[in-house]
Amino acid sequence: MNGLKAKREEKGLSLAQMARELGLAFQTYCNYEYGRRQAPYVVLKAMAAFFECTIDELL
Repeated sequence: MNGLKAKREEKGLSLAQMARELGLAFQTYCNYEYGRRQAPYVVLKAMAAFFECTIDELL
């Protein structure tokens, strides 16, 4: 999820800070960002709301 990393970096957040913001475990968030796992729709929706963008922009 390259878009996810770019959005996180635009906000100036670390991986750990982003995981906390979303209420996710650090490793879970890392897996989503590095593309090791696909985030479920509910999590994608929360990420899009946090970044004020569409889900497509994250993917």
